[in-house]
Amino acid sequence: RSYTGDPMDATLGKEYAYSQIERGVDIIYAAAYLAGVGVYEACDESNILSIGVDLDQCWMYPDSMVASMLKNIGTGLILFLKNFVEGEIEPGSLYIFGTEVVGLCGMGMGGCASEVAKELVTTEIRDNIEAVSNKIIAGEIKVPGAFDWDSFEEMGKKLSQ
Repeated sequence: RSYTGDPMDATLGKEYAYSQIERGVDIIYAAAYLAGVGVYEACDESNILSIGVDLDQCWMYPDSMVASMLKNIGTGLILFLKNFVEGEIEPGSLYIFGTEVVGLCGMGMGGCASEVAKELVTTEIRDNIEAVSNKIIAGEIKVPGAFDWDSFEEMGKKLSQ
């Protein structure tokens, strides 16, 4: 792990990425705001894979960025407001978004701007991703989070007091 202490400094992000690359990493996931741009640039220059964050950033470095972790906050907000208007939101409750916001993984598929993902993610891998994604959506696989569901409910009760 590395933290620059300044998420606005792309040069510092690049320096930190080079230090990780010198230590032999194969891939860097940078949740680093503008410092992430420096990380992605260092990865691209060093032929190291990177993972973007917040939105699909693969267009920036399609030959080295293999994927992006998407938050889809806009979709989540629209879904929340729709449920609020329809009276489906209870005051004081936590609203946790899941696969209805995130959807299926698109690594290496048509809408993905990553050229390297299209090369690395085979049909077999894509089929496995889709099969597991469908099991998550169907509730057959439970994805663990930072907190268990009881902790979320307890936190919701505290927040509503």
